[in-house]
Amino acid sequence: MEEIAIKTGGYLSAIVGIGHCFFYRGFGWNEDFEKTRVLTARVLYTILCYCGHLTAIRL
Repeated sequence: MEEIAIKTGGYLSAIVGIGHCFFYRGFGWNEDFEKTRVLTARVLYTILCYCGHLTAIRL
């Protein structure tokens, strides 16, 4: 039973990780980031990653 739980958790983590890689495309942020400066894009990306990390910790 424990092995199934661990494998299921691993698969779910992989799916969420892959989803995060393509998240910005679904909302059209790719075009928005093209219009912003590199520094601004990096700050926004850092904030999004940090908030996503905090959400994952709370779950």
